[in-house]
Amino acid sequence: MKTIINPLLIFIFIFFQTALVFSQNHNTVVTLKKYNFSVSVMGGESIFTNEFLTTGESFSNSEPNLNASFTYYLSDSKALKVDAGYTFTKSYSGSFWSNENYYEDGSKMFSLKASFLVGRFKPEEHFMFNFSLGLGVHVWKEGRFVDNNYGFNLIDSSWYTDTYTVEPQSEVSGLVSMGASVGYRFIKGFGICAEAEYDLITGTHHNYFPVRGGIFYIF
Repeated sequence: MKTIINPLLIFIFIFFQTALVFSQNHNTVVTLKKYNFSVSVMGGESIFTNEFLTTGESFSNSEPNLNASFTYYLSDSKALKVDAGYTFTKSYSGSFWSNENYYEDGSKMFSLKASFLVGRFKPEEHFMFNFSLGLGVHVWKEGRFVDNNYGFNLIDSSWYTDTYTVEPQSEVSGLVSMGASVGYRFIKGFGICAEAEYDLITGTHHNYFPVRGGIFYIF
């Protein structure tokens, strides 16, 4: 009986030791595993520190924006992000003496920046968040201005129109961005996200707060 029990105890001991080692190794792999990268597409509003004329009598300080980003995860708490943004203002028209005779096309703003992120990007958790600090380039393209002057020619008794057009030059500036974002994964790779930033534009007064939401996919 003794010779039967001893081999059995040895087998049980080896089995549990092997299972314990495998379990520890498996848990270590899951803990150390991180995301590789993700892409996101978002849209929202850019809230400006100054107002834009939208019609002859009304103003607005918020304009729609779009954003696409690529994020590379260095670890569960740090990442690098590159994103491109596009904000466009509405065209407006004005009038003198109740005659609508001038208008300006909507302005366009493009931004390209790289940001360093600090937050939580753990693969085993659904909720994610981060704080960001970024540097980049901002391009401001003011809309074309057209002024139509109406008048009456006394010589030939006819009405005439003089058109004056201004094509503004693009303004390229540096950009410093600070922000925060949150996200929630519904499944392993897909989720929704929202973020808010403050973009400081050097050399101009068009600083603004982009607020947007969208979707992301993690690879």
